[in-house]
Amino acid sequence: MLFRSNVGIGNSTPDALLHVQGTANIIGNVVIGGSLSSANVTASLFTGNVTGTASNATNLNSQPGSYYTNATNITTGTLPYAQLGSNVVNTSGSFTVTGMYTYSNGITFSNTVTANGSNGTSGYFITSAGASGNAYWSAGQLVFNVKNYGAVGDGSTDDRTAIQSAITAAAAANGVVYFPSSANPYMLKTSLTLSSNVTLYAYPGTVTLKALTGSSPSVLLLGGSSVNNIFIYGLTFDGGGPTYGYTSPVTQLYRTTNVTFDACSWQNTRGIAMNLSGVNQTNIRNCQYTNIGNYWKTSLSQADAKQAIAFSSGVAGTWGLTNQVTGCYFSDIGLDAVSLGGPLDGVIVTNNRFLLQNSQLTLVSSSAYPAAIYGIQVSNAVIHGNTIKNAQGNGIDISAMVNTVVGHNQIVGCGSAGIGLFGQNAYGNNQIVEIIGNSLINNGQWAGTPHKGGITLTCGSTAYSSDIVIIGNISIDTQATHTQQYGIY
Repeated sequence: MLFRSNVGIGNSTPDALLHVQGTANIIGNVVIGGSLSSANVTASLFTGNVTGTASNATNLNSQPGSYYTNATNITTGTLPYAQLGSNVVNTSGSFTVTGMYTYSNGITFSNTVTANGSNGTSGYFITSAGASGNAYWSAGQLVFNVKNYGAVGDGSTDDRTAIQSAITAAAAANGVVYFPSSANPYMLKTSLTLSSNVTLYAYPGTVTLKALTGSSPSVLLLGGSSVNNIFIYGLTFDGGGPTYGYTSPVTQLYRTTNVTFDACSWQNTRGIAMNLSGVNQTNIRNCQYTNIGNYWKTSLSQADAKQAIAFSSGVAGTWGLTNQVTGCYFSDIGLDAVSLGGPLDGVIVTNNRFLLQNSQLTLVSSSAYPAAIYGIQVSNAVIHGNTIKNAQGNGIDISAMVNTVVGHNQIVGCGSAGIGLFGQNAYGNNQIVEIIGNSLINNGQWAGTPHKGGITLTCGSTAYSSDIVIIGNISIDTQATHTQQYGIY
């Protein structure tokens, strides 16, 4: 049975009762002028509001997002997945809610209410007669609007305390911190601290978190230590510009597990965009990095060039496990766009775009030019399907790699080699590395580069390479004056 308009029950006489044997799909409002006393209503979908009196709630099922407003005297039974607004329930007997999202001010319970899953704890009780106020159940992810906690988003007010309060509340309910779109940034004088089991959500391109002038934190905008199960979507992190007064990382994680950044952006930073130390299961996908770590343009010192993403400080077998960067875009990065500083295990860097042209080769006198992807002491890595253009150093620069595949990348116009596989005595050997199906075009743009091949291999005095497979790569130079002098060097 499907009702597509409003269902009205005018009074409590038998002829006015809604009695359904089976399933009723009701799309619209249910307005009960009298009473709904039948215990056999098993509506599988109420998308509208239920108002009026229901004397027995047994089997009156509602999908998440449905509302019960001013439904008084629900005396017994169960409401799965209900969301209750203000002035909703006045119970005269015991009442159970399984999977209720929220109830808000104005609700009064005159007897015991059992809510399965309140704040993550099954069987939560409100036992005092006449209990009222705000409470939250964790059957669904609750939404915590930062503006409800006092955030302004006007480009000048420090919103840190308000947003942090929303994060704390959301963490208690495994909820979502929601940032309404704002033409001006949400300003932060000190960094936000992540808690476990939260989502930070904004529609991509509509919300910016920005460092407030004069702040001097060790982390500029967002940090987390020993926290787990976090999803961050759509936020833009603005570091205040390459000449901002402090070199702090914009975001920083330390020994976290299962943190995802999706459709986020980092821009205008003096320091590292993402500093990731000893993290496990970090997923960075569909993100953008623009104008990162570029104070070197002012100082003309290569020491002031910083990375976009920097993994570091893994502990073999314990930390630095199973991290990935996929589908991201990098432009105008001071140092390495993705830096994999080991020991790391199980790294995936795939299907990213690196457009890295800048003037560092001509303005800075140093041989430590940045790569698109830099890796050292990494095991079980996959670097695949990336497009790399105009890195100032090697396109892919890796050392002490074990059981690694570098495959089907397109690398064009880099300052040194397209792919460099190097031995470094301090870090160990390259073992079981496959370099397969890459396109290496017009690299070696830096006249002084010692790495003259599309692919360059070197060993240290004690560090060697073994079981290296190089198959199916294309190395070409289409320029009038060739700079990529060798296919393999």
